[in-house]
Amino acid sequence: GGISVHSLLETVPKNFIKRGYLMLRMKTPNNQYAWTNIYCLVDKDLGQMMIQEQSLPEPRKLEDLILCTTKLCTPDFIDRNFCFRIISPSTEHLFQATNDLEVQAWAEALQEATVGAIKRSDSSPLLNKKDKKDRLHSQSHELAVSDVVEGAMQRILSVPGNDKCADCSSRSVEWASINLGIVICITCCGVHRGLGVHVSKVRSLNLDKWDKSTVDFMLSQGNDKANSYYEAKLGTEQFSDVKKPLSNSSKEERTQFIQQKYIALAFVSSEDDERITCL
Repeated sequence: GGISVHSLLETVPKNFIKRGYLMLRMKTPNNQYAWTNIYCLVDKDLGQMMIQEQSLPEPRKLEDLILCTTKLCTPDFIDRNFCFRIISPSTEHLFQATNDLEVQAWAEALQEATVGAIKRSDSSPLLNKKDKKDRLHSQSHELAVSDVVEGAMQRILSVPGNDKCADCSSRSVEWASINLGIVICITCCGVHRGLGVHVSKVRSLNLDKWDKSTVDFMLSQGNDKANSYYEAKLGTEQFSDVKKPLSNSSKEERTQFIQQKYIALAFVSSEDDERITCL
C-alpha cells in the first residue's frame, strides 16, 4: 500500500513552498521520546505544516499554522543544532534540520505561510482582529532572529581577538560563550557544552537572538581580554609542556586544555587569583 515519496515529488504543486526531510521528535507509546526522519511540506495556500507518511497516498495536516508559533531553539533549550519548534495551543512539535541554511529556509517558509493564513483569515472565526494583529507581530518577532540587536554577529566578531577561536585559533568562529565573553569554533563549542552552563553557556552567533545587555557584555570582553586572564601563565616555564590546541587538534586534546583553562583555572596568574578572592 501507499506510494513512494519520490513519485510524490515529481508532481509537487506550487502551494508547497518548502518541502524536504526533517527529524521530528515523537512520543513513543511508553512515553519516551524518539526522533524519526519524516517528509514535511509547508502548504502556503492552506497555511499548514503537513507530513507525508509512507502508508498514506496524500500528505496529512500536522498543524494549522494560523494557531501556532514557530520558534528557533537555542542551545540551552536542546543539545542539538539546527532545531525549531512549532507550538500550538495543545501541543508542541520539535524538528531538526540538517544545517543553518535549512533552519532559516524552513523558518521563512513557515512565517510566509502563517502570515498569509492570518491575512486571509478575515472571514475566519478562529481569530478576532486584535488576536490577528498580535499574531502577526509575534510571528515576525519570533522568527526575526536578529530582531533584538541588528548585526550582533558582525559587532561581536569585530572585538579584539574575536577573528579566531579563543581556544584553538581556528578562523571559523560561529559560536560564543555568553558568560565567558568569548567566541569559539563549532568543535570547541562541543567541549564547552560539556562543561555545564554554570561554566560556559554557548550561543550561536548567527542562529540565536541577541539582546542588548548580552551584546554589550560581549563587546566589553573579547578573546584577547579573556585570554590575557585565562592563559596568563601559558608559555611560562611552569607550563612549557602545555600546548594550546590548533584548529586540527583532536577533541580529546581540546577537552583536556579547555577543562584546565576554565574549570581548574590552571593558567590564571597568582596575582589574578588574589584579585579574584579579594573581590
